[in-house]
Amino acid sequence: MAVRIWGFVFLWIALTAASPARAAAGPCSASEQGVAAAALATAKTALDEVIGLLASPNERVQGQMEKWFGSRTDASVARVRQILTNARVFANGVTFRCLNSALPDGVPYAYVNPVVAFEILLGLPFFQTGTTGFDSKMGVVIHEMTHFHLVGGTTDSRRHYGVRGSLQLATTDPARAIRTADNYEYFVEALVFGL
Repeated sequence: MAVRIWGFVFLWIALTAASPARAAAGPCSASEQGVAAAALATAKTALDEVIGLLASPNERVQGQMEKWFGSRTDASVARVRQILTNARVFANGVTFRCLNSALPDGVPYAYVNPVVAFEILLGLPFFQTGTTGFDSKMGVVIHEMTHFHLVGGTTDSRRHYGVRGSLQLATTDPARAIRTADNYEYFVEALVFGL
């Protein structure tokens, strides 16, 4: 038993340390930290608002559930609310590092290793995106937080990426949409920004 546990620990350490994004990341500058901290503060406020709305969803909230998750059942509302509540709780421990070089697939908005709780690696596109609308800084932070296993363990969909892809996924595969980070991001942005 001890060998199995230690083997898992060493594998986890090796996978964590070997992450290309982690290797390319370093401390954020003071101005980058300020931008990231502001996005995180906005994300916390947005999460508080949306979690409250999901406690007793009105027709507008149910419509957004249907639009982004393909379902407005009590079970789907409860699942979305739980993941967003987890994100809000864990938001207090989030730290940021900045990607200083390109990854093999290019520089992303942001990246997390879902087993390394609380650390979000930010790419240059994050700092170039807006503060409102779809793909906002706030939305990117929420998107990344939902990936953490302790929050929701959401995934990214290569075939259904972005606003259009997320809408299509909600229509064609609601069970997958409720496990996809983009859908959470756009759901929160749609409610908070009135999109």
